[in-house]
Amino acid sequence: MAITHQVDGVDVHRRAIQAQKVAAATEPRRVARDVLASWEFL
Repeated sequence: MAITHQVDGVDVHRRAIQAQKVAAATEPRRVARDVLASWEFL
């Protein structure tokens, strides 16, 4: 039981890191899009 929980924890941790990498990769584009959108209003 403890071992399974440990493995699940590692898996969740890996998924969290993967999600963080994806977010870091998409964040600049999102910021650029927001900046462009704000320029359109000006």
